[in-house]
Amino acid sequence: MSNIFGFNKEKKTDRDDKAQPLESTSAFSRFQVFLAKLDERAQEIVKDVEESAQIIADADTDPYKRSFLQFKSAILAQFTQIIQKASATYQTKVIPAARGMEMLEIAPFYGDWNARMVDTMQKLFHGVLERDLEKEYAQAMDEYNSAVHTFSCMQCGAKLEIDKFYFQSSYITCTYCQTQNTFNPGTKARMIEHIVQPLARARCRESYQLYKEKKELTSKKDAKKEFHAYLDALIDEMNAILPGMSQQHENYRTRMLADFENEILPW
Repeated sequence: MSNIFGFNKEKKTDRDDKAQPLESTSAFSRFQVFLAKLDERAQEIVKDVEESAQIIADADTDPYKRSFLQFKSAILAQFTQIIQKASATYQTKVIPAARGMEMLEIAPFYGDWNARMVDTMQKLFHGVLERDLEKEYAQAMDEYNSAVHTFSCMQCGAKLEIDKFYFQSSYITCTYCQTQNTFNPGTKARMIEHIVQPLARARCRESYQLYKEKKELTSKKDAKKEFHAYLDALIDEMNAILPGMSQQHENYRTRMLADFENEILPW
């Protein structure tokens, strides 16, 4: 029985050999056929992502998008397997089977194919919006504001004022009867703590881009001013998204600055 690279082939007659063109039996031509089949499988995966990825992401109500991430991991694993299969075949079957100067054609052909596959894999999910952080934040704030407006003393019924942001359940003392009441900001409001940094970074994308461009044109050290401007904007957004946590946000600023300074030290 034969395979595409000519291993374990049954013995052919001279007549069969003469009837078959040389090109069709070369390592290069067989490898081209093999990669074409892998291409077909890769395109099936791309189509699957185009048709299903956004639907799965939108349907996944888990704040951490675990179902979607499982789908994404499975897709990337399949694509990686295609690339690895081509690499293994190239190393163990094509190179040993190549005749004469064939590798001068095979090597660049495979290099281009591999680069194209890697690029396709890296861009598979670029058009998929995994999480709409602005939407999540708006929904959380709607739930929070609703909880604030309906919060009243369970003992005397007095309307209780919430004078700061609570993202966790907290005891609020009634100013009329001194009863302690539990204010529950809602399950979505509790998640704001976990999205404050990525949402703030998304809102400060332009400031970060200015810093990145300056760093690429000069150096990280020379882009220090732009980094500070980005960090100022980032902390301002974090304070706006999650009020009452300014000290924690300042601690985050301190860590970011320390990391920045440590990376530009000359030693």
